[in-house]
Amino acid sequence: MAATVPVSPLGLKERAPKVTLIQSLQKGFSKETYLVYSLSSDASLLVSGSWDSTVGVWEVHSGIRRQTMTGHTGPVRSVAISKDARIVASGSQDETVGIWDAQTGKRLHTLKENDAVNSVSLSADARIVASSSSDNSISLWDVKAGTQIWALREEAMRFYSLALAANASVVASGSTCGTVGIWDVKSGDRLQTFKAHSDAINSVAISADAKIVASCSDDKTIGIWEVRSGALLQKLTGHTNWVLTVALSADASTVASGSADGSVGIWNVREGSRIATMSRSTSHVISVALSADTSFVACSYDRDEPVGVWKMERGPEPRKKSAPNPSVW
Repeated sequence: MAATVPVSPLGLKERAPKVTLIQSLQKGFSKETYLVYSLSSDASLLVSGSWDSTVGVWEVHSGIRRQTMTGHTGPVRSVAISKDARIVASGSQDETVGIWDAQTGKRLHTLKENDAVNSVSLSADARIVASSSSDNSISLWDVKAGTQIWALREEAMRFYSLALAANASVVASGSTCGTVGIWDVKSGDRLQTFKAHSDAINSVAISADAKIVASCSDDKTIGIWEVRSGALLQKLTGHTNWVLTVALSADASTVASGSADGSVGIWNVREGSRIATMSRSTSHVISVALSADTSFVACSYDRDEPVGVWKMERGPEPRKKSAPNPSVW
């Protein structure tokens, strides 16, 4: 593990947080390789999705696997957990979205898609789940009823990733052609499309107030965008290989990124600087998750390695000169 303290655009050094590895979650089964993870808002629980088709619920601090949910018949590609840590959503290569009770492990609904599910995202109140599939579609579902609200399909655009705003006002999508789309939750109408990257977008994340979206790409960069206008606020560079996953704090102040270069980057969004780098592997980092207060970050790898959960302790911010302050912040 190493930490970097780049010079900010204002000529001030961002104080690097103290970063400590607090947990390595081990395999649950002899042939299990984890794919994706989602962290509860208070960082007490972590949800896993795996090649062996299971969904797991883990206690972060003890490392104990509390639940193992079975029912998918293909690898689980995406998972999400509600703000109150009671509902889990999973998306699988078996063309279904699973809705689960995180406390009991009971499967509440099976939502049928027409192709492999690439991404799922829950609203903060767990009333709505959004999903994207390999048939170039996005769907919105009523979690309690287990019914589809709407679905849309783009002929020439595959969606690898999507993110539902916590207030369930909009969905952000990332496509293989490098565009970010913003969709109205009520109507399904496209509100905004902007060319974000020169290569495929692997992951998107959106702030709680739906004003900021982060994206990452095979072009090795992370983009920070204003939802309303599509304006580029920051372009974060420093990874030396594809950036495969991104997480954004609720207030859009911090981004975590995971790359095929084997590192996790922690970024100060306002200053556009990387304040920490965690690297303990030559494997690709395929999933990152941030706690609500950004004190914890979890990451998983594409090989048979334990998931790392890191604690970040930040000192007081240095005094800064005045700087351009986008209205969205």
